[in-house]
Amino acid sequence: MFNAVLLISGTTAVASLHAQMFLSPVSYSATPGSGITHGGQYDYFDDTGNQLTDGVYGSALWFADLGKGAAYEWVAWIPVSPSITFNFSGPTTVNKVTIGFNVGNGGVKLPNTVVIGGTSFDLNGDEVAYGSRGDLAFTGSWTGPSLTVDLVHDVGTSWIFVDEFAFQSVPEPTTCAVVTGTCLLTFAAWRRRANRASTGTMQQE
Repeated sequence: MFNAVLLISGTTAVASLHAQMFLSPVSYSATPGSGITHGGQYDYFDDTGNQLTDGVYGSALWFADLGKGAAYEWVAWIPVSPSITFNFSGPTTVNKVTIGFNVGNGGVKLPNTVVIGGTSFDLNGDEVAYGSRGDLAFTGSWTGPSLTVDLVHDVGTSWIFVDEFAFQSVPEPTTCAVVTGTCLLTFAAWRRRANRASTGTMQQE
């Protein structure tokens, strides 16, 4: 089993040689969301078929109306453990999957386990503070034209609220080396030009 890493919103990311790039699924299929017929206050459906990857996030108050109706941004499930399969344009290597969860009243909890491409990540349940929204990032290496994510929880006793999935890939080391080498050469050329210009100015003075 693996542990999830909590992403803290508002922190400044430090650039590294292994800069990650975001990947956009072309489509996905998911277990239908639940709603009023399951005891919910609202219907937490995926109304557009792309709410889980549209870049639109909910708030800490999951029932808040952010302009499209109360709780619109959230897709939620009870009493099932949902499965979502994301399809990419071709074989793709994913190194990080980030999921936006909500935890709060009304039995809204984190899943017990997140299974990504067959890799299981167990959660303690406190990775996202009660009454808040948070992103959990799961790292690994999954290659293929599609990737399935299963959110496993206590079926029938709690809701799972998700507003967004994001996928990232780490470029191959050779690509990083080429980019790094190019940057170093450009910087060296700039330093040479700056030194010549500085020397010329001092001589004129």
